[in-house]
Amino acid sequence: MNVRVILRCCRCGLTVIISLQNFEELVSNFVTMPGQQTSLSVGVKRKRDNESNSSDSDSNVTINSDNSNCSETETPKPKKIRNTWNRDWNRTFPWIVKNENENGDISAICSWCKAAKRNNSMATNGTPNLQSSTFSRHEISKDHLFAAQARDSKSQNITVQKVVEAIEQQDRIVEDDSIQAQINTMFYVAKQGVAINQYDKVIELQVKNNCPGLQNPKKLYTSEEAKMELIDAIDSTLDDYLTQNLQQSEYIGLNLDESTDITVHKKLNVYVKCLSCDNMPKVQFLDCINVENGKADTIVTAVNELFTKKNIPLDKVVTLASDGASVMTGRKGGVGVKLKELAPLLIQIHCVAHRLALAAGQACRDVPMLDEYQTTVKSVYKHFSLSAVRYNKLRTLMSVLEDDNHKFVTLKEPASFRWLSLGKAVDAIYEVYPALYQTLEHEAAEGNAEAKGLLNKLRSVNFVLVTGFLKDVLTVISRLSTLLQGDSVDIEVVNTQVELTQAKLSKMKRVNGPELDKTYKNIENGMYRGVKLTDRETLRIGFQNSAGTYLGKLCDNLTDRFEPESMATLKQLDTVLNPQKVPKAVTALESYGENELEKLIEVYGESVINGNRARDNYLDLKIILKNLNKNLQEGCVHIIKNYSELYPDFAKLAKILLVSPVTSVACERGFSVHNHIKTKGRSRLAHETVVKLMRIKQEGPSVKDFDPTASVTKFCAMRNRRK
Repeated sequence: MNVRVILRCCRCGLTVIISLQNFEELVSNFVTMPGQQTSLSVGVKRKRDNESNSSDSDSNVTINSDNSNCSETETPKPKKIRNTWNRDWNRTFPWIVKNENENGDISAICSWCKAAKRNNSMATNGTPNLQSSTFSRHEISKDHLFAAQARDSKSQNITVQKVVEAIEQQDRIVEDDSIQAQINTMFYVAKQGVAINQYDKVIELQVKNNCPGLQNPKKLYTSEEAKMELIDAIDSTLDDYLTQNLQQSEYIGLNLDESTDITVHKKLNVYVKCLSCDNMPKVQFLDCINVENGKADTIVTAVNELFTKKNIPLDKVVTLASDGASVMTGRKGGVGVKLKELAPLLIQIHCVAHRLALAAGQACRDVPMLDEYQTTVKSVYKHFSLSAVRYNKLRTLMSVLEDDNHKFVTLKEPASFRWLSLGKAVDAIYEVYPALYQTLEHEAAEGNAEAKGLLNKLRSVNFVLVTGFLKDVLTVISRLSTLLQGDSVDIEVVNTQVELTQAKLSKMKRVNGPELDKTYKNIENGMYRGVKLTDRETLRIGFQNSAGTYLGKLCDNLTDRFEPESMATLKQLDTVLNPQKVPKAVTALESYGENELEKLIEVYGESVINGNRARDNYLDLKIILKNLNKNLQEGCVHIIKNYSELYPDFAKLAKILLVSPVTSVACERGFSVHNHIKTKGRSRLAHETVVKLMRIKQEGPSVKDFDPTASVTKFCAMRNRRK
């Protein structure tokens, strides 16, 4: 081999490549000038003899560089390499072996590749790059797949020659652009929620557009069986990634909810929250299970069987989030109580988004004026939605009253069981009010009794004032609802945002909101936006009393629904681990969080926390936390990444907090996805197929970011494909 030496100036970055002989001469003549600090970064580059060599001119390298132009900068620090071993890797990657040399440096060796005598770093010296992503990449490499097949074949008395032939055959197919294009196409179809029978049409379109890899009809998989195998390969790839996260995550949070599909089959949606390889919390779809009924025993049995099937210990579950239904949260025979027998660390959380909806809805039902308003809005929606003629009259009046650029607003129906859905309905009523009133007035003049009744409701000053009032209130509540429905929401966000919302609502008791204030200003001499109102002082006083009562009850309901005891354990974790809450003053630091830590030690016991060690280390941790400019989630990730060995008790508490969901909204979204896939026109889809399509749609990356390599490998391994 010819040896080349790479020289780089650490000041100006100038790089040259010279032969080894010239490098030796350069070093022997190299003299550091007085008063200068000069450093060389040297690298060696080898070239194979059969490759083209550099010309002899390499031996006479001239460097035209003026050292005076080099800015004096420090030599870049070497990249920090992780040198700690995660015991979970041995469970996630059964082939991995820890190797430690005399200097204490740790590397990872693939025992399967080493036994198969493969020539890669994992099989020879081992890799010092101790990361899950490194091992995952190795697991799908050709060398490792060969070693895995050789290992399986050894027990089946299959010769090495046959294994080699099978690998070579599979490699030829995997590298075929045709299969990759078909995997990508099927992923697009499933990700977009398109019916599977449209797959052929999409392939035909690509063939027409001269898509490379799809021009040979003999290489196209168009049978129903082959199409299902394409879906199976993609689903299996995503499921492997999820299972890997679950197996390496020390603790798991669980989301459960039940519903009924379009064919009246009972379904149980199961979502999990775990830590990914970079210790970031991630909510993932686990399964949608067919259950005979919604009883607690049935649900617990289904969950237990699912975790057993996935080879995940159920005792890793530390939190159960649900919608608060009695079957889930019952104190004697609820799902949470029964699951706690199998998962001793489990605590139950009532979804914060459902709490908010219940608080707002109950406050409305306790105020007759608002309850009547909701009934009126529903009646208006039904009056127009059931007649195209009436709706066309409304559209015509809107086009006359509004400018040409005004977008037509569609009336909305508020759901009787979701008070917050009233927000969009109120916005629509506010926008179309003048046209709505005139349309009803014309119908009433023609003798329509229903229109007369609705007209009397709409011309009342109370209706107009309640519309403006609810626009203000529901804007605040809807914003909180949106925040609480995020997958990344944690106890810190819940506490802060609920407190902020209560402050805004309390202010509305003293000062009118912007929309209500605007409504009052638009009422002049009994006229509002061109409409003659029924306006009396008694009506206005009645509205003010009802509005004040509603705001008071809403604030009280928020206090009751979000009272500290309902999420006591999570709030204790927040107090102990949140960098934003740790006092900066040294005098207050020593006693801060001590009571909460004692309660956590009592809740989780010695199976999680060594009480004496945690008490001794807590002051050290508080000093670290008070100097961190991070929120709760960032602080927990920081503890896990940097202090797992030094403070193992608090690293475990941080993991528990990160995987603990405070909302079960993911299950609600899952049912929406399910209903989008299994529709009236696709009601005969098999349950297993629906679950696979749900996983691809929810867990799959964007079409642009999808890498088909692993799925192609799985597809080719399903049978002996020779296309």
